Amino acid sequence: MDLFVLRLLLSFGILTPSTVLDVKFREVQDEFWIIGSILGIAINIVEALTGHLEVSRLLISLAVGCIMGFTLFYIGFFGGADSKALIFLSLTVPENPTLIKQLGISLNIPVITVFNNAVTFSLCYPLAIAILNVKESVRGRDPLRGLHVKGILRRIILFLTVKRTSFEELKKRIGYYPAEQPFEENGRILRRPIYFMKAETDKEEMLQKLEPYASKGLYQDGILVSPTIPFITFITLGLAFLPVGDLILTLASLIR
Repeated sequence: MDLFVLRLLLSFGILTPSTVLDVKFREVQDEFWIIGSILGIAINIVEALTGHLEVSRLLISLAVGCIMGFTLFYIGFFGGADSKALIFLSLTVPENPTLIKQLGISLNIPVITVFNNAVTFSLCYPLAIAILNVKESVRGRDPLRGLHVKGILRRIILFLTVKRTSFEELKKRIGYYPAEQPFEENGRILRRPIYFMKAETDKEEMLQKLEPYASKGLYQDGILVSPTIPFITFITLGLAFLPVGDLILTLASLIR
């Protein structure tokens, strides 16, 4: 028997509440992954015993998921939940769907397809931030005003990743992280943007360092923030498009 539908139901049953918790609280309890993994192992055992799952495919999927998850977590692109989600999917969906024919091109390792689809969807977010910054510029307000920024490329990167808001809003919004830091030069306090922030950055620690400058009025004109969405959100979307195929590979094949 083919249990692919059950695999999808299990995957979404774990990923959906985990995504909501990560977006709202930036924390997902390990119980979700433990319970989901136990159920995933049970499905794999049943399908392996009935000859519907090649153990070698499962092991390859797990190896790829673990390598991707741990590597992206180690270099700071992934938070803990993002990494666990990718590894979890490599266990619960080790093979492409057999009930329907995928519309696009895919590799035989679904976790890569899900990741590529997630990356594709995540690219829409910088464009949304850029639109907000362009609107500010059109109104005559440079979003990067007051900051020490060198070079057009760095300005473009910032236009795609940060926006300006009040210091109070930064403290209230759980998904907002400081995207600048003060430094002293020749007796003056200057503001330098942060171009890359690790997913597991401690926001409270950063705010403690900025509070003395905020009390002196350094951020009266606002502060640059990085509005973040946990990558697990895009992983869940990527899984929803698994029956469609790998969006990146499909697009690449059309361009050639």
